[in-house]
Amino acid sequence: MKTKIAGIVMICFCSMYVHGQDSTANRIAKKHKNQIGVDMTVLIRQFFHLDNSAYPTKYIPEYFATYRRHLKNGNIRFAFSLLLYGKDDHQTDTTTLKPRKQEYNYRIGYEWISDINKRWQLFYGVDFKNDIVNDYNEFDYQNDGWRRGHDNSTITYALSPMLGIRFKFNDRISILTETSLDFLVQDYKHKPIITQISDNPGLPKPSEYVYNYKMTTTQINYPLFIELSFDL
Repeated sequence: MKTKIAGIVMICFCSMYVHGQDSTANRIAKKHKNQIGVDMTVLIRQFFHLDNSAYPTKYIPEYFATYRRHLKNGNIRFAFSLLLYGKDDHQTDTTTLKPRKQEYNYRIGYEWISDINKRWQLFYGVDFKNDIVNDYNEFDYQNDGWRRGHDNSTITYALSPMLGIRFKFNDRISILTETSLDFLVQDYKHKPIITQISDNPGLPKPSEYVYNYKMTTTQINYPLFIELSFDL
């Protein structure tokens, strides 16, 4: 009798253990469907004192944050960045000039994954990229009684094959970097801003050269950044 009871208890315990393992596995599988990444290059450069040279270069991330949705054979990937610049530039006691710059960047694409071993992983794929830059400044220089500035806009589209490598600390945390080749189409528009600062009412206004052009080119993005990623 005691043997039968012990056997029943053991079967129940094993069933509960297996069910618990399955539930844990299911929870882990569900939790690992999404990934968030942030560019850590600025912090790494500061930590290793890489900006302490005589002529330091300011690092601005191409994308501040990334998102990946894990699928069976790879990831859907999305990244974005936003730069808004504006300040009051007082030229005289009565005139306030406001230079402004707005930059919007995003990409969306797909990457395939190839595991090297438990820690290292290669990924490769292609992105569609779109960059929009608006640059406005009322004061570039002045001469002959006129102040000259600009109102420029640049819209860029790109198709970008890429290749990257990832190191996994564990199932949730990893670091990565990547390189890409951009096939770019760029639309640039320039409009001058000309303002009279002389009191002479008969002063002839200089010519305004409004122009725009389109260009196609290629650009290599080297793996000079480190992204820290978290699986959720």
